[in-house]
Amino acid sequence: MDQLNILITGAGIGGLSAAAALENKGIYCRIIEKTPGLGNRGYAMTIQGEGIAALETLGLLEKIKNRSVKRIISSIITPGGKTITSIPPSSMGEGYTIPRDSLHRILKNNVRSIDFGLSVSEINRRPDGQLEVQFSDKSKEVFNYIIAAEGINSVLRQRVSNKNGVVYSGFSVWNVRIPGYFPEIIEIWSRKKIAAFYPLKEGVSVSFFKKISPAYQSPEKYRKRELLRFFGDMKVDSVRYIINTVTDNIFYSPVRSIRIPSWYKDGIILIGDAAHGVSPLTGMGANLAIADSVALAEILSEYKERTPGEMENKIKNHSTERKKEAENAYK
Repeated sequence: MDQLNILITGAGIGGLSAAAALENKGIYCRIIEKTPGLGNRGYAMTIQGEGIAALETLGLLEKIKNRSVKRIISSIITPGGKTITSIPPSSMGEGYTIPRDSLHRILKNNVRSIDFGLSVSEINRRPDGQLEVQFSDKSKEVFNYIIAAEGINSVLRQRVSNKNGVVYSGFSVWNVRIPGYFPEIIEIWSRKKIAAFYPLKEGVSVSFFKKISPAYQSPEKYRKRELLRFFGDMKVDSVRYIINTVTDNIFYSPVRSIRIPSWYKDGIILIGDAAHGVSPLTGMGANLAIADSVALAEILSEYKERTPGEMENKIKNHSTERKKEAENAYK
């Protein structure tokens, strides 16, 4: 294997992290994204644990810190306003809350280019093990591996696992962001709903989780009304204030996970939400995706020293180990 050529499908956090990690290793990769642009989801996530270590490896941790707010304290209270516990930051480890779109831009600025409006139409595995890909614009190119980072709705997952693998958690999530100062992380917990507040430099991001039927639909024009109906009874002043302050751009999604036997088959490697789809609470999925990418790039960087069979085994082992990490996050 003299030269490695890799296709990354999806320019989300997982795909961009993979591209940045590979380019850091001097490995060529082509990134395609089926949408015309990156979009703008402004809700927050917490960079923590292995996500911090992975971003430090990419040389991006200081940029993340400059755009984020260090976690101060996490209070868990009841919907009636009673404090269950206050957790000091030292017991939770280092953590930084950052808007998703800010993290996305930082990653995008550290990759060479993205081909927008392009998707995979067909994949043929050649006798030499390489993958001939035909794109939606009818062009073709040959790759050693495809990293599928298309998110929860990945179309390449079926080629790897022979099934969709999407499992609904029983909860749905609404995300909002408003301007203004909010000094700490607070989480309001009950058996059937959660409100989690995350301070940002630009204001506050709130994620509202509710146990609800998977068949439930949330039309965009009614989402503020839904939030007031579902969460307005919480006896915490900031909840109703935040809901009433929101004007538009309320993100909604069922919370889903992926349960499949393997993340790798025939040269296609699943990462990020295409592989695990962990709950978005605190950004667990994003931290896993970034760590997936850095660990995979480390393995692929050894391609000149490994036979094709050795690379195959190392990638399989990587996918198995990362799958265990995701399963621990489900718990």
